[in-house]
Amino acid sequence: RDTVLDKCARFLSSKAHELPAPSLLLLAISAADVASSGWTVPHGLSKAVGQKLDIKRYDLAPGTLWRAVEAMQALGAPADCIPELEPRDHPSAAKKPRRKGSMHREQASAAA
Repeated sequence: RDTVLDKCARFLSSKAHELPAPSLLLLAISAADVASSGWTVPHGLSKAVGQKLDIKRYDLAPGTLWRAVEAMQALGAPADCIPELEPRDHPSAAKKPRRKGSMHREQASAAA
């Protein structure tokens, strides 16, 4: 199993630059899930994913990148592979969902 995972990690490391930011986010989370079962994520994969997430962070919705950072910390990635969070990357920056049935003031006055 580890041999196959290592082979996949090498392939993904070489292709990380082609992945969109949401896929990189899911890759980091998935790698952490697999690492929790005893597999050691190769440094090359951690580095590639971390660098590309750092570059493509603005392709993610505000309040999203922290999930990848948490996952990378959980899988034991070195600190130099983990992107530093900016204020927009924290969960508090995520857009709050509006209550169902609420309208903007302009919409409410137009409806009246």
